[in-house]
Amino acid sequence: MNFLNPLLLIGALGVALPIIAHLLNRYEVRKTDWAAMQFLNRNMRVQSRKIRLRDLLLLLVRCLALLLLIFALARPAWKGDAPGWLPGEARAGVVIAIDSSFSMGHGEAGSTRFDEALKRVEVVRGKMAPGDPVTLVLLGDDHRVILRNMAYDRGRFSEALEAESVGPESLDLGSVPKVLAALVEDMEAPQKEVYLITDGQAKDWSQPSAQLREGLAALGESAEVFVVPVAGGPENLAVTDLELVSGVLRKGTTARYRATVRNCGE
Repeated sequence: MNFLNPLLLIGALGVALPIIAHLLNRYEVRKTDWAAMQFLNRNMRVQSRKIRLRDLLLLLVRCLALLLLIFALARPAWKGDAPGWLPGEARAGVVIAIDSSFSMGHGEAGSTRFDEALKRVEVVRGKMAPGDPVTLVLLGDDHRVILRNMAYDRGRFSEALEAESVGPESLDLGSVPKVLAALVEDMEAPQKEVYLITDGQAKDWSQPSAQLREGLAALGESAEVFVVPVAGGPENLAVTDLELVSGVLRKGTTARYRATVRNCGE
């Protein structure tokens, strides 16, 4: 078990206050001389024991109430397969990162890799409950955060996802872990999961750069990371160069470009 606000546990030291008050009140004794007092001594001794027992129980109740208040404000949470009897955030916060680079717009039999990626998202969503923290980001040249640390609502999530599509851009895989780490850090949840859905090439994973290795290692310290591959044909197209050959960009004129399209394969 851990605490989302561990610094508030310092407030548990305040339990000493009712104890100190109890001890101080014990010594506030007033003596009153009365001629008939000796006839009441026995009855007073019995009543005194009852009062001491009542005061002790009252002290325990006050201390317990204070400790429970501090415990609740510290927001306890269980990691892993923890029992559900403790109230609080038992569900995981989820970061869903979808590759939206140019190659994701290609596929076979009328279905693009991006369409396949959305099917993977549906599997992840099937395990989420309303209110779970969720972040949705599309990866490319300019990583776009679509939803950031939102309480999961199926309708709103679907609406946001349906409005997105693949762009004519490449994917800098080495920069992805740093972006995801920042999103994970911004999410408040006892457990955190990252799903990276991509058609990244085999060579990217077999010979990862130092930036990618170190980034994934750092990300794995703060969240469970799952790389979800999107399969398809061997084609992996990318526009690697685009330049203006002739003409000008004016109304009524013609401009010519030269584009280089590479099929990088698996």
